[in-house]
Amino acid sequence: MTTEQKMLSNLPGYYDGVLETDEIISTEAKEFDDIHHNSEDTLNQSFVDLSTWGLDRWEKVFDLTSNKYGELTWDTLEQGVTMWDEMDRFTWDQLYTAPFVTRPYEDRRGAIKAKMRGQGVVTKAFLKNLVESFTNGEVEIIEDPTHYTVAIKFVSTVGIPANFNTVKQIVREMLPAHYAVEYTNEYSIWGDLRKTTWGNLANYSWGDVKGGLWNA
Repeated sequence: MTTEQKMLSNLPGYYDGVLETDEIISTEAKEFDDIHHNSEDTLNQSFVDLSTWGLDRWEKVFDLTSNKYGELTWDTLEQGVTMWDEMDRFTWDQLYTAPFVTRPYEDRRGAIKAKMRGQGVVTKAFLKNLVESFTNGEVEIIEDPTHYTVAIKFVSTVGIPANFNTVKQIVREMLPAHYAVEYTNEYSIWGDLRKTTWGNLANYSWGDVKGGLWNA
């Protein structure tokens, strides 16, 4: 039953069909529904996995105030702007904070939970779990204590993994400052293509070329 139906069912029968009563109950029921929704929504902001507009506060607590917006790349631009002349509706400042550049809630929640989990000693197992949970892929952690270096290799992801830039930010904040971090993956850079010819790449998509599948 809706809130309005519940309220009407509690009234004496002689109010049935009275227009004024129906209007009053309908208006009050809407207000009660709004109060319930707003109360529940406010409570949800206390939990990272349910938070939406409250993520701003969570990010401020964990010093992630720059995490609300993603990077302005060609991919994100194409998602939000179909035709080039649509760019006229943005200034440069507005473009960097446009809705299609805003990070998804799940990405922002992941960064917050990563900071929450990282309030202690960073072990190899912890780092592996952290990066894997954030990128949804398997990684290999290679330590080189002699040279104060940690290498993170994405072994199940072809190309640049999801949330890569945020992962780099989180890992950098977690590790001691004197440690260098290196990232490796099975993706191509322009220099790699010198090994082949344009003709050999004709049957591959851009994704295959960037992901290194042409050289698999």
